[in-house]
Amino acid sequence: MGNTTYDDLLAYTEKTTENGETKSRVFTNGVFDTKHNMMSYREEATDSKGRTSIKEWNAVGAGKGYVLGELQGYDEVVNYGALVVASEVRNIHYDALRRQDGNATTKRIKGVETDGGAVDIVLVEDTRVMRSDEARSVRAVGSTDPRSMNIVNVVGGRTEVRTRGTDGVTGELLRDLKETVERSQVTVAGDFKEVRRTEGKDGEDELDSVAETIRTGTVLDGFGRAVTYREETVQNNNPASWMSRVVDRMSYNVDGNLTASHEATLNSLGWWGSDADGDAVRPAEPAVGIPYGAGVER
Repeated sequence: MGNTTYDDLLAYTEKTTENGETKSRVFTNGVFDTKHNMMSYREEATDSKGRTSIKEWNAVGAGKGYVLGELQGYDEVVNYGALVVASEVRNIHYDALRRQDGNATTKRIKGVETDGGAVDIVLVEDTRVMRSDEARSVRAVGSTDPRSMNIVNVVGGRTEVRTRGTDGVTGELLRDLKETVERSQVTVAGDFKEVRRTEGKDGEDELDSVAETIRTGTVLDGFGRAVTYREETVQNNNPASWMSRVVDRMSYNVDGNLTASHEATLNSLGWWGSDADGDAVRPAEPAVGIPYGAGVER
């Protein structure tokens, strides 16, 4: 059920049940501008385990709001009880399909985590799209219809993500990372080829690594969640690190969390393993008839 004014949704209650589990949310205090853009709201969500969070969201003020219907920035505070996450999101960028693909986010996480540990950190993350690759085509509406459709798909690109984490009290630097992601052969189902380089500091570790991943055969369920896929990976350009894995039998709870899966792996030495529902991957007998790098495009 919900309440509306001039077709703007001001409040509603929603309950979702899947496989015997239920989650709910109560949306209230919806405020819109004269162009029917959402400006602020309050949401109380309860997951399938009975855990409740309260979100206060607004897009009012400098650096926030909308330009030509596209959200430019917002603030939100999510209260999990003992833990509070406050975020400022600015400079939102969109791809050719008007999907958000970049922004600058400052997030403060403060309180007590589920393991009982106290936390107070500030994370600043700047995601910038350096290049977006698009495939454009024109398709006729019908054999007797003179009209046509312009079709655009995002098939790749280059993104840089810079993350800086500091202690919220002392200002001590905890993390300073740069991640560069180059993607190609992206499909609407979720297949892709990716080269990801990570550089910088994470705690006491100095990182400089390159991971190449090819994902194929992705199948989605009715909610757009992957239920099976195949991945082949190589670390730091080392052929000996090649590994292939097929993940299937993926199932989710009503909260969208993965609850079960089956995984079969094969490494460059021809050894395979199997992992079902969280069991450890165990080396078994050498695989026969599967050459090194089979199916990897290089």
